[in-house]
Amino acid sequence: MIKKTADLTILLFFFSFLTAQAYGGSNFKEVKLPDNIKAGIDHLRSISHHKTAVTFNPEAVNELLSFVVSPKPDDVRYYGPKTDGVNSAYSEFGINSGLARILKYAFNPLIPSQVFRPSSVRYSSWRSIDGAGKIPARFIEGMTDRSEPVIIRGIEREMTTPDVNTGGYYEYGSERTDILMRHKGNNVFLSLTRQNGRSTVGRKGGVIGADDKWNYFYSGKEGLSRTGLGWVDSYIYSSLTLSVYYEIDGRKPFVKCGILKWLSAGWAGINVVGTIPIRVGLNRYARDFKIMMENSRLPAVKEMINRFSVFKGLSIDELKAKYVPYLAAITSNYKNDKILSRRSFSKLIKSGGYLNQMNRKELESALVLEEIKCIVGKNCNNHDTMRP
Repeated sequence: MIKKTADLTILLFFFSFLTAQAYGGSNFKEVKLPDNIKAGIDHLRSISHHKTAVTFNPEAVNELLSFVVSPKPDDVRYYGPKTDGVNSAYSEFGINSGLARILKYAFNPLIPSQVFRPSSVRYSSWRSIDGAGKIPARFIEGMTDRSEPVIIRGIEREMTTPDVNTGGYYEYGSERTDILMRHKGNNVFLSLTRQNGRSTVGRKGGVIGADDKWNYFYSGKEGLSRTGLGWVDSYIYSSLTLSVYYEIDGRKPFVKCGILKWLSAGWAGINVVGTIPIRVGLNRYARDFKIMMENSRLPAVKEMINRFSVFKGLSIDELKAKYVPYLAAITSNYKNDKILSRRSFSKLIKSGGYLNQMNRKELESALVLEEIKCIVGKNCNNHDTMRP
């Protein structure tokens, strides 16, 4: 028992060292979020539970919303209060788009959510509990009704993309609460997601090429891809994300986003995630959300719905046939990549095992991802062949 504990301690030290190297240092000052917004944070945390008896109170988040839109020093990065030993990070970014447009695109259940989170989510599904499936219509209508906040709760199931450091990817369910309200005459959208139970065990994957090229590998094999950690049974134990989308001025297309996230993940019941990896994940989301929402080539909402819904009408054999040229193109273009050149991974592709192990959701998500890249003009592979 003593030896096992000592081995685990050495492994955790080794992992921490690798993580620090992978994410690198920075010249930013890490500062805790101000105390005056803690009450607002605690209020949102409490209502993120679907079984809570707490009723949403807009006044409780006034200070938090004022903080999100306030100017910040360029050299400061914030983190939130540690809860139950779990670290958090806070990130802000701006989007040159109106809030109604963001809701119509990025929070539309008829458009796969990975479209606006291509480097964060492999696939996701959403089931509205009390919204009668009328998202985002209820929110858009609520923008003209200043009387009461519009609240919709639902269940979300998603699989992540591979982590940039370990290569691990996971699937889990979440309780989601979306709220449209007004603050000082401005429209504000809140999205709260609380992980529901432990994730599936981590599986070996990897980022192919640069992360902003949106090419990812999923082996289906349990473990982590990082050298020395292939045997690890890792999990995401818990996560909670509080997102604020604040429309500064309804007459101008600009929304300020502030996101606070807690994340616990590791193995043997031990959380190994610090503030920096959480912030890296938030920055991945911000980068791609801006790319998508600000892209001038983004089709109309109805056209996007039609482009992605076509895949649902194909048989699994037809989906595989559509995916084959993409897999061939990426294998050829990145044959010397550190992920694809790994013997076990390249063997999986060459043997046909990679394609055969993919289920319907995974095949659809791969085709959707390629279509996304074609839409925004990002290293599109075999576009003519891939289109339905």
